[in-house]
Amino acid sequence: MPGIAGDTAKELEFMYESDAVSSFLVIRCAGRIIEYQAGMVDNNEIDHVIPVETVRKEDANYFYYNITSQVPLSVYLKRNKLSREAFLRLILNIAACLNNAAGYLLYPSNFLMKQEFIYIDPATQDVMVVYIPAELRCEDVGTLQTLVSELLMQHINEEEFCNGNLVQRILAEVKSEAFSIRGLMALANELLYGQESRETAGLSPGPEICAKTLEENREKCKMEEKKEAEENPGTKKLSPAVAIAVLLQFVMGGAIYLCRGIIAGTGKDAAVNYAAVALIVLAIEVLIFRKLQSLKLFSIRTVGNAGPDVYGGPDALHDAGRPQMPGMLEHEKGRMQAVTEEDGDAARQRQTAPGFSQKTENLETRDTGGFVLINVNRQPGEKDIVIDRDEFIVGRLAGYVDHALHSNAVGKLHAVFVRRNGCCYVRDLNSLNGTYINGKRIESNKEILLRNNDTLRLANCEFIFSCAPGHKTDKPEKDKEAGTCMEEGLYGMTSRLAGQL
Repeated sequence: MPGIAGDTAKELEFMYESDAVSSFLVIRCAGRIIEYQAGMVDNNEIDHVIPVETVRKEDANYFYYNITSQVPLSVYLKRNKLSREAFLRLILNIAACLNNAAGYLLYPSNFLMKQEFIYIDPATQDVMVVYIPAELRCEDVGTLQTLVSELLMQHINEEEFCNGNLVQRILAEVKSEAFSIRGLMALANELLYGQESRETAGLSPGPEICAKTLEENREKCKMEEKKEAEENPGTKKLSPAVAIAVLLQFVMGGAIYLCRGIIAGTGKDAAVNYAAVALIVLAIEVLIFRKLQSLKLFSIRTVGNAGPDVYGGPDALHDAGRPQMPGMLEHEKGRMQAVTEEDGDAARQRQTAPGFSQKTENLETRDTGGFVLINVNRQPGEKDIVIDRDEFIVGRLAGYVDHALHSNAVGKLHAVFVRRNGCCYVRDLNSLNGTYINGKRIESNKEILLRNNDTLRLANCEFIFSCAPGHKTDKPEKDKEAGTCMEEGLYGMTSRLAGQL
């Protein structure tokens, strides 16, 4: 049964469903569908708006949004605080999305302006928003003004927000009776880039200012990364492995030169003798390299656009392009396989990333908790994962998670472990390659109870869940909302397809 995220006076009902490779946000709407808007969102790739497919059943409209690999803003902000600059860019990007949508005849009031349903890329601060193409009588979809106010209140005690009059100016703008999206964009531009940018923004037409603003943000991020690379010239130094290889060539070459007389007089054919010596030298160099690497005098790693780590079992990952949207034919579904997320993202990961709070964490607020993930395929230097928070996030994006896994197949924020009432639960965060318990994939956005010695797999990283004595492994009565593993091959999709038929 789909997990229900909330409802608004029975007019809107939010649920989650999953199939073999994708996760979907499902919105049940009792209002009349706006056909041309549904077509606009479904058939056009509108920047930063999640495509939607509409299914009519049970006298209601169901809107399906593919949120595979998307990170909800609410989850992101539980672990990270935005810097002043990152906060302004986020507000600017959300406002620019709404402003640009006017060119497609979409209503700003129909965007879902709640942190739970706004999705963010932690590395770039780009956002994806949800649009409901239907006549809505309720205001619980949220407004841009309310969203900005809530975000501001969450960061008001941060050091960068206490300086200047940023808080006062933004609150005055969103609470003004003459509030407009373009006015908010102009203010954010001014606070980011100065008065001149606000004047320029005020003269720009609506659709152009959106594209220009987003492009300026991306260019500024690239310039900052380039500047950081220039300030750290040590990264361009010659690799120890290359230096050792060159030195070995000189040593071996000198040895062969000194023994040239002996080599030439060993047999009738000098060329064969030299070839045999070259092979022996090559074998010796390989052995030396392996010995030095085992002593950890240097390491050899692939960075940048490195290929994905491949799981060697029966559930091996294959590249098959774009994740499938609902409503596709069965034979098309058979061709869809899990793919690794955005190769090369690992190269952009940093322990201290743009927008990550610099506030020192108080270790007294953390405890061992008694729950441990034992790494089955442990590599040198890797440790078991101790779940020492009530909400413990695991993923590959270092600096934004509590424990980073070094695999491109793992999602940026892959899963969260929740400690409650002496039990431990896991919830998949819309990951592409999924979370498996004892070989069965679990639904996204649904808490699943973990039991002692359960086998847990996050994409291609396998663990054994260990529970210390004294902790519960059975679902408490008060936690009836927690689910169990999915048994079917198509998770939650069967009922939807049956409804369509």
